[in-house]
Amino acid sequence: MSTSPESLEGRLIAQRKLLVRLIAALDLPEVEDFLASRDHVELQSEDPGAEPDPAFAIEEGIAAELRLIARLVTEVRGSPAD
Repeated sequence: MSTSPESLEGRLIAQRKLLVRLIAALDLPEVEDFLASRDHVELQSEDPGAEPDPAFAIEEGIAAELRLIARLVTEVRGSPAD
């Protein structure tokens, strides 16, 4: 069974939505700390013109996703209950 990119994206979005709801409902400081401490990428290079390592794209993707999850958790907590 092959999975189309659109199907895979839909599955990831569903998982993100569920994860956001769980985090918002649990309200655990450890999870908040985890999200806050991993929402950026630490660069090792001092040279601003240096080409980033290809692995940087993965690390930046992780940081971007964690920022999005943290923002969505804040939005869910601020909205009226469904």
